[in-house]
Amino acid sequence: MTRPAPDHARPPEPHRDSTARAVSSTDRLLGGTLIGVGLGPLDLPGHAELGDALVRIAAMGPATRVGLVLADEGHWREVGVRIAERTGEIFRVAPASVGDPRDWLREHWIEDLPVQFAIAGDRLGMLMDHRLSDASLSAMLPLALIDVARGRPVPSAFGNLTERPLPTALSATFGTRPGRWLALADDFRRYRAGGPEAATPGPRLSVPSTRQLTAVVGPEQFARLRAHCRGRIALGPALALVAGAAMRAAGLAVSDRAELVVDLRRYLPAGEHTLANFIAGLEIPLAGAGVAAVHERVNQALAVGRPLATAALGAGRARLASRLPSLPSSGRAQAGPAALPPGRISMSSLGRLRAFEKLPWTVPPEQRWAAAHTEPGASGTLGFIAIVMDARLHLHLTWRAEEFDRTRVAAGAALIAADPVALLEDADRRC
Repeated sequence: MTRPAPDHARPPEPHRDSTARAVSSTDRLLGGTLIGVGLGPLDLPGHAELGDALVRIAAMGPATRVGLVLADEGHWREVGVRIAERTGEIFRVAPASVGDPRDWLREHWIEDLPVQFAIAGDRLGMLMDHRLSDASLSAMLPLALIDVARGRPVPSAFGNLTERPLPTALSATFGTRPGRWLALADDFRRYRAGGPEAATPGPRLSVPSTRQLTAVVGPEQFARLRAHCRGRIALGPALALVAGAAMRAAGLAVSDRAELVVDLRRYLPAGEHTLANFIAGLEIPLAGAGVAAVHERVNQALAVGRPLATAALGAGRARLASRLPSLPSSGRAQAGPAALPPGRISMSSLGRLRAFEKLPWTVPPEQRWAAAHTEPGASGTLGFIAIVMDARLHLHLTWRAEEFDRTRVAAGAALIAADPVALLEDADRRC
């Protein structure tokens, strides 16, 4: 799926005023990516009422993120309640015949508005510039808007927010504790991430073609999986092992290493929260390590704060890169596309989303459409977003069409839906 620039897109304003502020280094790491959410059928308020609700949330302050627009590629402009001037563009009505309102939004994207919605009959689509936030905002914003539009108070999650989560978390986690720093250094020494396989780039594409599908693990199979994992391994790393085993069984070459997306809010002091981007990847083994070893690896890395340190290093590199002049292209034509490395599993497990369960659905759970994705797909990556809703596990997959065969990806997803426990047992036996 592509993201063409529509003719009517409003370009970011070239000047910066007193309300402009730099996009933070942690937000900049997610640049060039959109988060998409599709939901329905729902009993929805009108788009004008949803716009009024957004203004009420924006009135809570800039840390809510919904009162920000892009001044240019490197700066936000804080407009606060003046976002009311743009709600007619943020909330739009798409033709009821549109199957997925996210597709309509993509074709009508307005460049300086970081979050936009389309209503197509009883279906709601949302696209969000990933620089604005991560799943902490995208998962709860639809319900918050609907509730506030119907007269309920702004949720408490939009209050008492910190705007600088990284230094706050680093201070709370490490501070002046030499033992923590030594443990972290030892973890980096013992477990070196990456390698030749991870460093091999995929083909460079000007507009990567992202594909997506959703697999649903029903209540019975999901209950079996939860029982099998209880006391042995958390759901996120277990699903990474399951996904790797399924895609191998479907005939895809899969890397021996996977990425587990970690929510870094666990490292904030008690009572602190943020809606800014605050996630990082943690590399985990998929081969040569069974369930027990992966569980131990994840727990050790989380305990010493490795994901937080990884985020700090990435933010530092992003800040440095933004200050260095861009190097001119060599002008040399590529000899041809590089050989693709094995596909890398990236697993983002969001757990149970009560904010999705509480939406005003008009059909029973088994008939509900709830989809989430990010685009464009990362090169060489099979991206998974795992959401628990109504005792079901929804797995949303994204990949580049140029790199992975849809038939095989779909076959692997079907294996997960059919019997995830068998796949986890298989991954454990193969180590």
